Amino acid sequence: MALINTIEHQGIIVQISDSIIKVKVERTSACASCHSKGACSLTETEDRIIDITSNSKDFSIGEEVVVSLSPKSGLLSLMLGYILPLIVFLSSLATASLFLKSEIIIGIYSILAIITYYFILSLLNKKINKALNIQIKKLQ
Repeated sequence: MALINTIEHQGIIVQISDSIIKVKVERTSACASCHSKGACSLTETEDRIIDITSNSKDFSIGEEVVVSLSPKSGLLSLMLGYILPLIVFLSSLATASLFLKSEIIIGIYSILAIITYYFILSLLNKKINKALNIQIKKLQ
């Protein structure tokens, strides 16, 4: 069994400004290739715009490219986007329930903890983007 070296998706460049390239990548669910997806309401396909820091002189708008991410970076984004917020929510819920009696106040406290988490995440956006190291290359 071979190890995955990179996670790759094809996309189209939609905007270029200074050192930021915006690439539209179509995200599809696992059953998107199913022959009966037209009759099924469970399939989900959505376009996602990814900001990539790169030398924009090498690319042009409308060009098809491959966006790649290392598995380590994929795990980091999974941790930051899903696992840590769940831990923050559940731990704030448990902590608040020890000290507070009102369920409404406990719920509000937990939601505020999640809002604070995502606010801090947005402040660290540049550092996170550097750590993720998303690469872009021309489609061959």
